[in-house]
Amino acid sequence: MNEKTNTPRERLEAEVVTVIGGGNAAFAVAGDLGSRGARIRLLELGEFLPRLEKLASERRLRVTGAARDETCLLDMVTDDPRRALAGVETVIVAAPAFAHERFAALTASFIEPGAMVMVFTGGFGALAWYREAKRARGTLDFVLAETNTLPYAARIRGGDEVHLLLELDSVCGAVFPASRRAKAARRIKRLYPNVVMGRDLLESALRNVNGVIHPPVLLMNVQQMEASGGKPWWIWRDGVTPSVARLVEAVDAERVALARSFGFELPDAATEQWLCGYGVRDSILESLSGSAVLGDIRGPVSLSHRFFEEDVPYFMDAWLDLARAAGAACPVMAAVGELVRTVLPAESIAQSRTMAQFGLGSLDAEDLVRFLQDPAPFESVVPCLKTANQSPTSELNQ
Repeated sequence: MNEKTNTPRERLEAEVVTVIGGGNAAFAVAGDLGSRGARIRLLELGEFLPRLEKLASERRLRVTGAARDETCLLDMVTDDPRRALAGVETVIVAAPAFAHERFAALTASFIEPGAMVMVFTGGFGALAWYREAKRARGTLDFVLAETNTLPYAARIRGGDEVHLLLELDSVCGAVFPASRRAKAARRIKRLYPNVVMGRDLLESALRNVNGVIHPPVLLMNVQQMEASGGKPWWIWRDGVTPSVARLVEAVDAERVALARSFGFELPDAATEQWLCGYGVRDSILESLSGSAVLGDIRGPVSLSHRFFEEDVPYFMDAWLDLARAAGAACPVMAAVGELVRTVLPAESIAQSRTMAQFGLGSLDAEDLVRFLQDPAPFESVVPCLKTANQSPTSELNQ
């Protein structure tokens, strides 16, 4: 898992893809796949649709950066899940983790049997679609997958352009149930040949180094944010000092040890950054502060930022819950999370992602691994997965 792929991406002529979301990530996915020939439908929540007015009216999305300058025509921009998902075999969720549950509830009834739903920067987000499929349909009759990170670093420009700062060299993917990994991998790699398949959702969730890097770096730069007065500062170039890097490394060591307790080895955060293409193959200090990709990214000027409000509750808290299941200790990680909650307003982090959300809170590490491989033996005893119209799991179309 410690090698770059750098595999050319093929054309996707006439393939219909629904992209869920309306931010930087969704624009990047839509622009990339659309410029490769796919027919793109963009699905966003109704209250956020006005932000996409320009794109919705003209349906032309320009992709620049990373040696690209292309324009694609989207099929539709809508908040109607029935229209967006009708006849679609590939669904890509490119929305923040805090929107996963809402999008899952919105879409689960309309996903075509045999389709593939791929959640970018998942962190167990795929389980939200599993839970909603069981509730709405009585069975999971579509493929679920997720990745540890988005395959791009990107920024929206002007409402109808996405600028790619980087197309990642390597991304970790996983399939649920993991027993379907071999067949699903062929579909995933056609879209993203740079995806390296992990063992299960545990591997993709624990390989997301956002939870390792973002909260400690932001926490150690709270004074910089509050004193900035809105003036720009550069979070990676100036905000990662040797002491900040040591804190990141301490959290990272706990993450790697936690993965070991579930039976697999992970690259450390510095290696992960190099594999993705963000920085040099060196220490975390050098890979962050010396990154040509990250150097000109401005830091937040408010504590209300996704580095805290998404990466702590949906990634770091999920790891701490895994540590509970495995009987592992992560004291530095827990301390960082507690300090973030102390400095933030109380309402900023309203909930956490835990296995209990999916009815799996009673499972220990061994049972959780077995569940992710094949949930069927557990479905009769997990309350939230029981349904009135329970039917046998149908074979997914491959």
